[in-house]
Amino acid sequence: MLCLRNAKRRFALSKCFTTLQRRVNGDEKKDNFVSVFPEVLDILTNSSVYSNVPKFSNHFAEVMEFNVLKEKRFRPSIIMDTYTTLEASENLTEENLHLAKILAWCVELLHTSIIINDDLMDSSQTRANEITWYRKKGVGLNAVNDATLVLEGAFVLLKKYFSNCKAYLPLSDLFRYINMMAAVGQALDWKSNINGNAVFAPFTMDKYKTTIGYKGSIPFVEGPFRAALILSDNGSESTLREVRDVVMKLGEAFQIDNDVLDIFENGKVRKQIGNDISEGKCTWLAVQVLQNGNEEQRRIFKNNYGRIGDEFEEKIVAVYKEMNLFEKYLAYRDETLAYIHERTRKMTPSLRNASISLVENIFPL
Repeated sequence: MLCLRNAKRRFALSKCFTTLQRRVNGDEKKDNFVSVFPEVLDILTNSSVYSNVPKFSNHFAEVMEFNVLKEKRFRPSIIMDTYTTLEASENLTEENLHLAKILAWCVELLHTSIIINDDLMDSSQTRANEITWYRKKGVGLNAVNDATLVLEGAFVLLKKYFSNCKAYLPLSDLFRYINMMAAVGQALDWKSNINGNAVFAPFTMDKYKTTIGYKGSIPFVEGPFRAALILSDNGSESTLREVRDVVMKLGEAFQIDNDVLDIFENGKVRKQIGNDISEGKCTWLAVQVLQNGNEEQRRIFKNNYGRIGDEFEEKIVAVYKEMNLFEKYLAYRDETLAYIHERTRKMTPSLRNASISLVENIFPL
């Protein structure tokens, strides 16, 4: 940890393996992480900002409890596992591990603010099997302001817990970078769906990968990974250069996996598919049809994609199945894993283990 570190550090392979062996299972990691939430909520709701408006403090608590706790938990695992893999064993104190959890919550707040705005802009109806925040009674466009409050909450926590650390300024800069990249990604994504109508010109693989890089890879994979690098004093440019292509490749694979799982589960069409088709999203599956489908498949796609109704979804899914897109996805996944395996072989032992941990956290094997 940067606040309490020895001047000299060495990363031995045996130490990395010891760290890996110390990791608790997934349920325990989730419980350990969530157990810090009351502390986070207490700090934020008792902020001096709300001293004259106690009722608004209650509103902020509702925003947090409704939006933050329902999200997936792979991002905190990225931070905790990467940090414990790269940090010197003598610095893995209870205090420093607690600070790592706080940092993970900071990242969760940042992501929550992005997601609240994303749902509003996309008119998304549900998230995590519940209505989206802006659709909750009495919220509406107030969700924009709520997203800002959640984002600022992340910076409040950063200042309180890390202002005396060397990591404070790099982490603050990283958070601003993540938020800016996500905003650019949202703008790119918006161009594929204007006024509720799918616009197919941006549905190319190059544009798709650019969009998911900004909107997905950087905020949700590279961001948490870099936060852990900074916390463990490994955030140098040389380290980033060594791992960035692997991290971005994993971020790309994560988004493609998410696109496929919106429709398929274990190779079969889900009983209740997601909203990507009805919302006219530029997804990996959609791009495959427009770039590789025959004339009839492309015609069916353009006539039905982005329209609400089971009959339209069924026609799109039929095209996906006809083109064997799930099988093509499996081939892509195998190629990605082979690439990552080859790249990590050339890394230092500590970064190799951190990269393997990243794969385990975000990419189903």
